[in-house]
Amino acid sequence: MTLDDKSIENIKLVKYVIKINANYYGAIAGRLYYAVFQKIKFILINAKFNYDTFLASAKNNNEPPQKPFSHGTIKAALLEYIISQKKIKNNVLIALNNIDHLYKIRRYADYEDKEIKKADIEICIQYSEEIINLLNNL
Repeated sequence: MTLDDKSIENIKLVKYVIKINANYYGAIAGRLYYAVFQKIKFILINAKFNYDTFLASAKNNNEPPQKPFSHGTIKAALLEYIISQKKIKNNVLIALNNIDHLYKIRRYADYEDKEIKKADIEICIQYSEEIINLLNNL
């Protein structure tokens, strides 16, 4: 199963859980974020994006080294790839900023004593669909 297949599977799972009206909003937050994360990773791997070179150029000597495809670097790597392909548009930049929102809600769901509400998930669904649609059209 490819990362693209996993991304699609996560979106289908989210839609199913919403359809049956189950209130698993914390779990859904994680699946939405990972659907986007897996899609980005799929694109970068298939494009043969040199993540090691990217990490070396982005290295901050005050921080510990990052691993390829880490949560902290994947958005910046995708942005560098998009710029290198001359596919940058305003709607892409806006969508990429929404990755941070998906990540934040996923972290709240996984690590904080914070309830994830249906309204949070509705926004996350919108953002994840927008991001995946843009990525599909790169």
